Amino acid sequence: MTVTALDANANDAASSVLEEWLSFSLDNTHYAIDILRVIEIRVWEPVTQIPYAPRHVLGLINLRGAIVPIVDLKQRMALCAEGQQKGCSVVLIVSVRIGQNEKIMGVAVDAISDVLQLSPEQQSLPDFEIAIDHEFVRGIAEHQDQMVVQLDIDQVLAISEADNQEAV
Repeated sequence: MTVTALDANANDAASSVLEEWLSFSLDNTHYAIDILRVIEIRVWEPVTQIPYAPRHVLGLINLRGAIVPIVDLKQRMALCAEGQQKGCSVVLIVSVRIGQNEKIMGVAVDAISDVLQLSPEQQSLPDFEIAIDHEFVRGIAEHQDQMVVQLDIDQVLAISEADNQEAV
């Protein structure tokens, strides 16, 4: 079998497919989620609080007739102690897969950073000597001399029985 220049170019094009990620900050750390999961970006607005909700659920908003829960991503990922939240300035409205269902949820973050175009070679999940929950982290990328943690937003926002018991 002979490989032609056309075949080689097709293979190069396939290996250089770029994925787009929306990066944002929580405190001074950069995170990113698959941009195809982002429905819209909204300025922070007051939420309707719900009694006995898990600590990371800030409340609900009405988004064009749909009731959407808003999650404090810092609390959800245990990045700050309770009561230490700073004011969020942006809410990402995202589509998440929970089980067999697609749900619309909001994620409160500090600020939007950039849209990153990353090739598979730029994304990796190094093998550390410390425990990192690979269920939530899809990879680590470097962009403009900064490390960006790529999140699996479906897993981060998955609701478990433990979350429901935490609220009581």
